[in-house]
Amino acid sequence: MKTIIRSFFGICACLAVLVPLSSVVNIGAKQETNPLAEILSAPDRLPPLPVVDYPADKPEILRKAYTFAALHPEVIKYVPCYCLCSKSLGHRSSEDCFIRSRGRNPAAIVWSRHAAECSICLSVALEAARLLEAGKSPRAIHDAIDAAFRSKFKNRTDTPSPPDPITLLIKHILMPPSISGLSS
Repeated sequence: MKTIIRSFFGICACLAVLVPLSSVVNIGAKQETNPLAEILSAPDRLPPLPVVDYPADKPEILRKAYTFAALHPEVIKYVPCYCLCSKSLGHRSSEDCFIRSRGRNPAAIVWSRHAAECSICLSVALEAARLLEAGKSPRAIHDAIDAAFRSKFKNRTDTPSPPDPITLLIKHILMPPSISGLSS
């Protein structure tokens, strides 16, 4: 009987952690919003794109890549870049190719011109956007981008892999968020 009661309370404790965490980590949940629809409706909320010396053949490609980078920092900061930007500009991920700084809202973003002038950066971001539209996780996107581009290009930013949901769960269990107003 004690074993049944302990198991019951163990399951309840796990659920108490997993249910709130599942909304943060997206464990087993499909993304409810359509990233493409979000990207297409976002230009009104973002600053004007950077002006470059030579325009891209198709400005909608620039718009889609920059908007993706702006709206999905949880993905783009874990996507490596394969041009020389890590050596010449000190970039750490594809996010640095598109965004110099982020503010409190999308309208406060300061763009980097680099990606607008680099076909490698644009290709990487557009592939990451396509993978997100297909429902891939940040880790799966990171791995797929690396598999597709690493063999083609000598240079790569030293971009870490995104944490997997299990690691986030363990961190959440071991170091739960503090409750404001309570002191220990």
